[in-house]
Amino acid sequence: MNHLRFKGNHYEIGYRWGSLLAGHGNYILDQVPFPITEERIAFGRQCRPVYEKFFPEILEEIRGLSEGQKSSSEKLQAVLFSMYAMPPAGHCSCFSVSSKEQLFLGRNSDFLTEIEEFNKNVIYDFTSDSYGFNGNTTAFLEIEDGINERGLAVGMTSVFPKHIQPGMNSGMLLRFFLEKYSTVDEVIKWLHRIPIASAQTFTVADQMGDISVIECCADSIHIRKPEEGQPYVCAVNRFHSPELEKWNTGQKEILQGVYTRKIKEWCFNQINNRQQLWQNACRYENILQAAGKQCKERTISIWLIVFFMIGILSILLQQEKVTAPYLAEKFEVSRRTINRDIEDLCRAGIPVQTVQGPKGGISIMEGYKLDSTLLTSLDMQEILAGLRSLDSVSGTKHFAQLMEKLSAGSSVLIPGGQNILIDLSSWYKDSLAPT
Repeated sequence: MNHLRFKGNHYEIGYRWGSLLAGHGNYILDQVPFPITEERIAFGRQCRPVYEKFFPEILEEIRGLSEGQKSSSEKLQAVLFSMYAMPPAGHCSCFSVSSKEQLFLGRNSDFLTEIEEFNKNVIYDFTSDSYGFNGNTTAFLEIEDGINERGLAVGMTSVFPKHIQPGMNSGMLLRFFLEKYSTVDEVIKWLHRIPIASAQTFTVADQMGDISVIECCADSIHIRKPEEGQPYVCAVNRFHSPELEKWNTGQKEILQGVYTRKIKEWCFNQINNRQQLWQNACRYENILQAAGKQCKERTISIWLIVFFMIGILSILLQQEKVTAPYLAEKFEVSRRTINRDIEDLCRAGIPVQTVQGPKGGISIMEGYKLDSTLLTSLDMQEILAGLRSLDSVSGTKHFAQLMEKLSAGSSVLIPGGQNILIDLSSWYKDSLAPT
């Protein structure tokens, strides 16, 4: 993931970023993973008046970006305004949990996996009236999840649309919310006034503890609040409310309710005690395990994220120095995933050191010991039980095998003799098992 920080007005930010990319030989229009057709160009022209009325600042940023790139502003506009409305597919999942004292919002991002290497986390600090925000995206200027300086957090999922119209799409709407509003009620109020081009859900949370899922498309809007006794909301790439179900395309959802609920309940129980670990572990990684053939290799469950971080920490405590390729092979993930997990460990306060060169590698500061308040024996048992439970819905022994690799020689971190199994499969087992 690329980490960027912008300061200035919208035009200045667009121009600086466009120039920076061009200076390194990177041109956005060369990275677009779909054809820029006449249909998209025409749709972009039709959408422009909506942006002129509601979000003229973004047009200035697009102008700056195109001038910095020395590229066609009309083609860039076509890409940005048609995206999500004319998507390759619907992806992503999102949830929010609210307790009396804390809020937690998590999102998995797998919208444009073809350009995953260009994913960016960006901090915007405006000199204009817009609120600054920290956001993540695979879609250039558009934002897919983020939190602004007023404490409003929003995450989106893309739903494959049955019908589109000229208007603002998912990524632009979400960015508009972050720049303009501070509460869930404000977002809902203004969303009813703006023409919507695409189909999507927005999971929204504010600093007052209000959380909602907004299901919306060109034809309808419906708000889902937490049910009594269940202080969370969640969404995938499908509408679940009866009011919008008819606007689904018939594609099966990739995340079943029983599985989602188990993960959220566990997360809610942990949030007050282990907030910093979860905050860093989940900042840029996938939050929910999406069971299904298309996403089987692309997504990581919250259990697996914790597994990787604990596994890496366990190895670093036992060995003087290891390499990223060694960890990638051991955990069967890419080197990029290992590097991101190392960054997250550092953010969580673990003193991890990396040294480049032939004798380099990854190590932990000499004399460091794992603080027993970070993960107790009971915490580890709960995490391991969660990992084992995933095999009940995956139809494989993958997680059990990973546990064996981690537990070898790690008796300090992983207590033995515990045979706890939570069966998440229920009557959904056949529909969740990968094909």
